[in-house]
Amino acid sequence: MINQFGVVISLALLAWAMMIVIISIILFIYNVMLLSYLKKRRIKRWEQLTTIGSMGPGLSNLFRWFPYVYNEIDADDHVVLNYKKRIRFFLFILMSSLGILLISFMFLVLP
Repeated sequence: MINQFGVVISLALLAWAMMIVIISIILFIYNVMLLSYLKKRRIKRWEQLTTIGSMGPGLSNLFRWFPYVYNEIDADDHVVLNYKKRIRFFLFILMSSLGILLISFMFLVLP
């Protein structure tokens, strides 16, 4: 007979993983919207954020992107501030969800 507790736990972890995927997609969309706004309005900032070494702009440089999202650069632009607040919020939710999923997996599935 199938262990009902195991099925419930598996479904709960699967639902949690699906929520993480959805949050990641939302975060990706906000990131694309922020970078496209910067490309239209603040081309120098976009070039700075998307340049890796001598390869030129247009790439994803997380080492420059994370500090930019969490500092007060471009604080005079309300659109940029709004995107940055949303990205920080969804990053917090994503990291919290990943932590809860990992802890749940360790305590409920592994033993």
